[in-house]
Amino acid sequence: MKSNSQKLSTALKQDPNNIQLLIETARYFISTKESGKFLDLFQQIYSLNASSKLPPQIIFSIGQTALESQYWNLASDLFGILQKKDRSSSPLIGPLSEALIKSGRLSEAKNVLEEAIHSQFKPDPGLLTNYAIVLSETGSYDSAEKVYRQVVAIRPNEFLGHYNLAGFLETLGRVDEAITEYKACLDIVPEAPEAINRLSNLAQMQSSQKNSEREKGGTNANIREVYLAIEEKNWDSAVSKLLQNKQSIDAIRWHAAVLELPKDQQDKISMSKLYDPNIQVKRKNLFSHTDPILEEIVSEIKNDPSLVWNRAGKPTRSGFQTHELFQSNRNSTAINQLINKLTDTLLEMPRQEQEKLTGEWSIPIKLSGWGVILKQEGFQKRHIHPEAKFSGVLYLRVPSNQDETQASGKGNLCFSSTANESQLQIEPEPGLAVLFPSYFPHGTIPLSSSEERICIAFNVQ
Repeated sequence: MKSNSQKLSTALKQDPNNIQLLIETARYFISTKESGKFLDLFQQIYSLNASSKLPPQIIFSIGQTALESQYWNLASDLFGILQKKDRSSSPLIGPLSEALIKSGRLSEAKNVLEEAIHSQFKPDPGLLTNYAIVLSETGSYDSAEKVYRQVVAIRPNEFLGHYNLAGFLETLGRVDEAITEYKACLDIVPEAPEAINRLSNLAQMQSSQKNSEREKGGTNANIREVYLAIEEKNWDSAVSKLLQNKQSIDAIRWHAAVLELPKDQQDKISMSKLYDPNIQVKRKNLFSHTDPILEEIVSEIKNDPSLVWNRAGKPTRSGFQTHELFQSNRNSTAINQLINKLTDTLLEMPRQEQEKLTGEWSIPIKLSGWGVILKQEGFQKRHIHPEAKFSGVLYLRVPSNQDETQASGKGNLCFSSTANESQLQIEPEPGLAVLFPSYFPHGTIPLSSSEERICIAFNVQ
C-alpha cells in the first residue's frame, strides 16, 4: 500500500502543472520534516525553465525552503529567476546573495549585490553585510572592512553591525580592535552571550600567546589550564585537569590536548594507540598518478573565485586557499566523482573507535573540502580541525624534479604527538589520500621547490 508521500510524488510527476498539487505536496513533506525529499523530488520534476513558469510566490517559497535546507544551488537558481524582474528588492536580493555565497558562486553574488546596492537610494545594511562577506572571501580585505564600517555608520546603535565587524577583525588577527567592537556590542545589548563568549575567547588567546603557533585554540578557562600545565610539563596536573574537565571541553580539543602528553601519561587516560599517528593515520591511493581527474580538480581549484593568497584565519602560509568547494562545485563532474570516491572510502573504514571518541558520523556522510596551492617556501602551520570529526587530504599535483635527498622539500605532511614522539612524515604523491582523526595536530615542511604543490583537504562534519 502506497504511503501519502508516494501517492503525492506519483501524482505530481504525472501532473506537474497542477499548482495546487505542488503546494499540497510541499506542505506535506515540510510538515513531516522531510523538506529534503521534497526538494529532491522538485529537482527531478522541474527543470530551470519549467521552474521559471511557476507563480512567483511559489518560486520564492520553494527557494526559501531550499535555503533553509542548505540546497544552496537550488535556492540560488530559484531566487535568480525572480531577480531577472526585480534587481534591487532587499527581501529578494538578501536570500539570493546568501544562497550564492553559500554555494561558492561569489562572482555572481558580487554582481547581484553591486547592482542592487547601487540602485538603492539608501543601501540596505543587510545587503552591504553580504557584500562585505563576498569581498572578504575573495581576498579584498581593505574593501570589506570599509563596507563593514559603512554598516556600523548607518546603524551605529545596532548590535549586529558591530558584531560582524568584530568577527571580521578577529579573523584578520586584529584582536585589540575586535575586542573594542565586541565591547560596543555589550554597550548595546548588555549580557549578550555571543559577545561575552567571544571576549572570553580573545582574552584567553591574548594570555596564551606562547601557544598560538601551535594552534591550541583553547575555548575556555579549563582548556587553558590544561595547556598551562602541559607548558610547565606538570604531567600529573595536566592529566588530572583533563579527566576533571572532560565534559566541559569539546571532544576534538580534549583529545588534541591528550596528544601533547607523553605516552606513559596518555595511558593513564586511554589507550595510547589512539594517539599514535603511525596507527591512526591511513593512506590510500584513490587515483593513479596520471588519472585525468587530478588535473580536472586542479582546474576547479585554480578557477574558483574564492582562491585567496594566505587566506585570513587559515594555516596556509605562502600559498593560496579556497573556501568551501564541495558545495560550490556540485555541477562539476570531477568534484562529484571525488566526493563519491571519498564517501565510499570513508564508509569502508572501521570507524567505531573514532565515533566513541568524537561522536557518531552523520549518515549519509557530510563532507566539506577546500583547495590549497603552496608556492616555494609555502607551508601549513601546525593545527587541528576542531569543527570536524575526521579529516584528510588528497594530493593532486606535486613537484616532480626532486632529488631523493630533497624529498621532504615537497611539503611533507607531518604528524606528531607529545614533543615529536611518534612523529610520522608522509611524502605527498599525486592521487594519494591521507586520512586521519581531526584531533591530530599536523602541519607541513616548507616547500623547497619552485613548482606548485596542490591538494584538496576535506572534513567529515
